[in-house]
Amino acid sequence: MKLTAELLPHEKGFDVWLRQQNHVVAKLILNPDPNVQTQESDARQFEDIILAELQPTGGNKSTIIAWLRIAYQRISYLNAQNLAKIHPIRLAVDIPPPRSPFIVERIMLIERAEKWREALFSWLKTHGTAATAEQLRSAAMLSSALCGCLLDPRKILGLHHIFGSPLKRSGALTYVEFALPYRNLTGNLNQRWFPDPITEMLIVRGIDPLSPSAPSSNRNIFNQLRQFMKAMGISKNLLPSSLAALTETSSIYWESRGAQVDIRYARNRFISQSLKSEVWLRLNRGIDQKSEAFHSASHPSTTSVGVEVRDDTVLGNNSDEIHAVQNDQNSLITWWPELLDKLDSISTVGQSRAGIKVGCEAILSALSSDLPTYFQIYTEWLLAMLDGASSSGNPLQPETILGYFKQVTPAMLSVFGTQELHVNVGAERVVESYGTILELIPAGIRRVTLAKGMRELHEHLVRHYQFDPVDPVDTFGKEAEVAVVEARIISVDEYYRADSVLKGYIFQQISPHLINAARLALTLAFRTGMRRMEIFMLRLSDIHLEKSGDILVRPHAQRRLKSISSRRRIPICALMEPDELERLNQWIIQREPKASNENSEWLFALPTGDMVSIEGAVDLIHRALREVTGEGDLHLHHLRHSFATWTYLKLRSVAYPKLADLFQHLQKTHAYLSKPQELRNQLIPGKHSIPSRSDAYCVSRLLGHSGPNISLNHYIHSTDLLIYGMTCRNAEQMEGPVLIGASGLPARSGFRYLTKSKFCLMEKFRARNSGQYILDPLSTPDKKNAHSKNLTTVRSQSSTDSTSTFGQDFIKDFESAWRVLRLHDDGADTPTIVKEQGLQESEVTRIIDAARPFAQKIGLSKSLKNFHRQLAPPLPEGERERLFHANLLSALSHLKTSDPALLAEGLSIHLDNFSSHKRDVIFRNPENAAHALKYLKFLKKIGFGSESIQIISRAKPGEVTSLNRWIKALILPPTIHIKHIAPPNVTKTAYEKWIGIQVVDPRTGRGNHLLLAGNMMLARLVS
Repeated sequence: MKLTAELLPHEKGFDVWLRQQNHVVAKLILNPDPNVQTQESDARQFEDIILAELQPTGGNKSTIIAWLRIAYQRISYLNAQNLAKIHPIRLAVDIPPPRSPFIVERIMLIERAEKWREALFSWLKTHGTAATAEQLRSAAMLSSALCGCLLDPRKILGLHHIFGSPLKRSGALTYVEFALPYRNLTGNLNQRWFPDPITEMLIVRGIDPLSPSAPSSNRNIFNQLRQFMKAMGISKNLLPSSLAALTETSSIYWESRGAQVDIRYARNRFISQSLKSEVWLRLNRGIDQKSEAFHSASHPSTTSVGVEVRDDTVLGNNSDEIHAVQNDQNSLITWWPELLDKLDSISTVGQSRAGIKVGCEAILSALSSDLPTYFQIYTEWLLAMLDGASSSGNPLQPETILGYFKQVTPAMLSVFGTQELHVNVGAERVVESYGTILELIPAGIRRVTLAKGMRELHEHLVRHYQFDPVDPVDTFGKEAEVAVVEARIISVDEYYRADSVLKGYIFQQISPHLINAARLALTLAFRTGMRRMEIFMLRLSDIHLEKSGDILVRPHAQRRLKSISSRRRIPICALMEPDELERLNQWIIQREPKASNENSEWLFALPTGDMVSIEGAVDLIHRALREVTGEGDLHLHHLRHSFATWTYLKLRSVAYPKLADLFQHLQKTHAYLSKPQELRNQLIPGKHSIPSRSDAYCVSRLLGHSGPNISLNHYIHSTDLLIYGMTCRNAEQMEGPVLIGASGLPARSGFRYLTKSKFCLMEKFRARNSGQYILDPLSTPDKKNAHSKNLTTVRSQSSTDSTSTFGQDFIKDFESAWRVLRLHDDGADTPTIVKEQGLQESEVTRIIDAARPFAQKIGLSKSLKNFHRQLAPPLPEGERERLFHANLLSALSHLKTSDPALLAEGLSIHLDNFSSHKRDVIFRNPENAAHALKYLKFLKKIGFGSESIQIISRAKPGEVTSLNRWIKALILPPTIHIKHIAPPNVTKTAYEKWIGIQVVDPRTGRGNHLLLAGNMMLARLVS
């Protein structure tokens, strides 16, 4: 095993020390024995023995850390080679303190970075306009670090893979999203990067979907970059030795121009998550319309938004397969309704999980004689959740737990009846049942609850019955993803609209006192960032409006604080608007004299003397937030994220005042960000050098955190914008010829645009290259159909401008067919559809009849005996799916115009060979590869290159002959991703010759297979 250069000097001393030890781990490292297995306690003892060698002064700290790292690497290697069975030790990490930039060697590196920039700018002036695609791509990667402050080598390498697809754009900004692995969670860390003007233009000019970057190793990519720098005239002694050296030097350059906290984020030295993609798109749209998906998912039988607490037809009346309970239907009818009624009688308001658990145990004990043995596993799961067990590691709320149990349990019983999951069924069938259940549920809150609930049930089966873990997204869908950080916020405009919605609830016969309490809690959460119980357990003595104008957050007998740091003074006069302060004052005045002695000290006591219902107020806030945003996942805690993000962005806007202009479409948000100096003077009085890390410490104290790292890691989601502000400020002095060279525009035109403004040059560049951008599909809504309850597909401006009349007719027919099928699924008869859609009866009949075999083929309909089986593909959910659908429809319409024969053939191949079991397109023999080649050509034409293709192999382990023949016949690159799955029948060798082709997201390896197949089906109906 080869060690890294930094560890080699310590290897000999470590080996000498090992020979002196009489410990089992030390002996096994020197003399591996696969027949001896160590335990975790052995690993911990071995760590302690090494650490005992640490000198009291810490003089040999680097040596001890090196020994731990060598031991870690050797143990990992021996275990991987099956030479030993040693329990791993923990990896030692030495985190050096931040280095001062005022060191001669580092200042010299700043000079080196400036020489690189000068060489790049000189090359752009002389060669930028006529540069080749390969040169532009190298220039873009170099510029990303030197001009765009992209300082993570992994992200720079990631740019190499985006040159085959358009660049994302929303509002005034283009952006690249990086999904990075984060700890041991299944979800990825989302970080967004906004390229500066020069880098954006170079990236866009380097994009060629028909000729993407050839797959290459990281080393080869860096060598190409190094050769490009050499060709620019940079001397050999100034060239970076590695990509890490390039980013290190660039980091030192940026440290002299920005706040170190931002540079540490850019270098991934501390972790922070950008806003979720759908939230970022929503903020850039700034629309007032309510989300159709959210409202269609609402149900009148809910007592609180987001949790459906009572629905005896959990899976819908059309689900014959699910409701055919075998052998135990009568027993289910006798005891399940009784159990459900008793669980409904349990109030979760103000009770802890432990209290709820006692109540559930009493109910189960009273019904023990009626409950069958096969039901025991479900009751165990319920009590385990109430004990705090969950897939994310964080305890669930009692109402959430009961909601999961009430929905998941009857669904599983309907499939397996009297069979015990862990005895009679087996893990494989249980996992398959999840997909069977979810496929029959329409999109909405019910399916989200079921998906998340089944995720929790499976986690219980993994922990207690040795079931294998599953990928939550792959098994239950994206609804069940365990998020890394809930990076969701609302804008200032949405806060005001939510307050207006709350005021409107007075017309729904809701108590005015409860509405006013909810409005006050909304204001305190959004304007101060206080936690839920910090708000609702405020005492009148904690609020001081007359003198200092602040709120004291401090512990008392009825409320403990989360940590010592949670004790704080919040200056509400600086954070709240005058009318909000007056509303708080009026609340205190109107309740103070009338409150009873019992509750007279509490802010949220009613004039009657009773306490405000916390759950009732929170439910109203959730309803209002979800109504104005259309996001069904928003909670009160996201207002704390909103406070942290906007407050930090406002304080930092003193250094980057133009950031406020990014939100001009949000009138109140723009106004809030436009006056940062006043807030900074109130919160951080005195003179400060800007930019400064004091802003991060200020927000951290307002949130009650021990340090800014917690706030930046979990609550502040605007650091990516600050990086962009820094790069834009750095680019303001950029020379005109450099910008023109990067744009590739003719010099005469470029100078004409620059005489107006640099922004004018960028707008002209974007207009000329509109086909290389993916616009937010909801940024230019179709006004005609904006309020239609039927399917509304909104296309980007670029696709609308460049689509021929023929292609527009195709899109119109596509959407018309979708509406016909949706009306059919809703139970409308043919005359009704004809009247509503204005189509001929023969056309409606043709669409419905043609859709039936396709719907069955792609898995929409399990049986076609019933007329009302589902024929319409589901609507895209969330911003990602809507973006995927809009771009795919645009590509299909273009292909309809340019090559209708290829479109028809590609659609036929997809639908005729689609497998609803694994949702791939199957080809059965490499000797007949013509269809597969034609299908790959079709996918490439609609925007899916080799990086988006996944090959599915059903060959048995070790059987690769046919797979190799396929790879050769289809001329697949060696980097193509191949997924091996078990054949449906291990006794049949025919499956070894099969391959499946899937379209996946190259970043995550996941695909919208049903959405893709549904689009193919509708396109086939109208092509």
